[in-house]
Amino acid sequence: MRRLGARYCPPLLLGLAVCAGPVQAQEVLVRLDRATATALGKTPNAATMRMRGLNGAGDGRRLAERGPLADVLAVSVADSSALQRALAAWATVPGVVSVQPNRRYTVDRLAIAPNTLSFSASLPSAVANDVPWDSLPGLVAAGVREAQRVTTGKKRVRVAFLDTGIWFDHPALQHAIWTNPGEIPGNGIDDDGNGFVDDVHGWDFLDRVGSTGFGDVRGRDNDPSEDALPGSGRGHGTSVAGVIAARYIAPTTASGPGFAYGVAPDVSLVPLRVCGADGDCHDDDVAAALVYAADMGFEVANLSFGTDYISEVLRDAVRARRPRLFRAARTAAGLHRQRRQAVRTGHPARSAGARQCR
Repeated sequence: MRRLGARYCPPLLLGLAVCAGPVQAQEVLVRLDRATATALGKTPNAATMRMRGLNGAGDGRRLAERGPLADVLAVSVADSSALQRALAAWATVPGVVSVQPNRRYTVDRLAIAPNTLSFSASLPSAVANDVPWDSLPGLVAAGVREAQRVTTGKKRVRVAFLDTGIWFDHPALQHAIWTNPGEIPGNGIDDDGNGFVDDVHGWDFLDRVGSTGFGDVRGRDNDPSEDALPGSGRGHGTSVAGVIAARYIAPTTASGPGFAYGVAPDVSLVPLRVCGADGDCHDDDVAAALVYAADMGFEVANLSFGTDYISEVLRDAVRARRPRLFRAARTAAGLHRQRRQAVRTGHPARSAGARQCR
């Protein structure tokens, strides 16, 4: 068990080296002006786009049917050389507002199997690997212990975390998982009219078109569960969720109960799955999740990855929804350059233990 103020978290709940450098995917994100986007349609083919001057383009798809991503196309290219040529040439094509690679971000790959939790039932002094909370500089810098003397959160505060998903059956997290009051579970109807059918406990935005990778990586749906794949990235989203809102009291023994507490165990967790079990996440899925979080009015968004690279698509998603979501947001690790140089919401995105990835 690990100490957090007067409370404790098992090692599972303290995952935290959270970022790695982005790499280019073989897909280009092209923002078009409204007239050009309308003319190309929802799923333009390669021939149609080449007629518009996007030479070397494969098939394309819109990132969204409405909202700030409706004019953005994800366009496949043959290889990394074609991607570089597209970035250089397409920016000058009439009707093109911006061009960028569909960047890939990577969170730590954790392998956490079910039923391996070990809760200490004794006092911290009896736990050989116990780490005092004040040895974790991020928690000290954030004033976690002082904050917990005032509040441990409110249920009405919804924290959307964009990650690998969540292990819904984790005993320390079940109390905190958000339920959408506007949806009737399982009826196949978009009851609240937000464009997402049965988004009862969040949404899975991960959609690697054409991917043959393992796990649930194709097709967005209403199940943001983590993939149960040993040796992969499973567990990172659950780990982050635990840092935010874990609460668990182990069965009492002769030595007393054991405890697992996150920073704000009384908030509501909204899992928005944007990363696969391999730990990889892409600009298009992250942007879609950010827009969803803002449109739903969630008070906080947590992203446990980052880079110095400025993504136009992510920046536009933040700017378009800034008054709703980012008024109170604190991203957990990244987009720090975007928030510093481009986004400027007036609320710097700083957090406990955050690293800047370079």
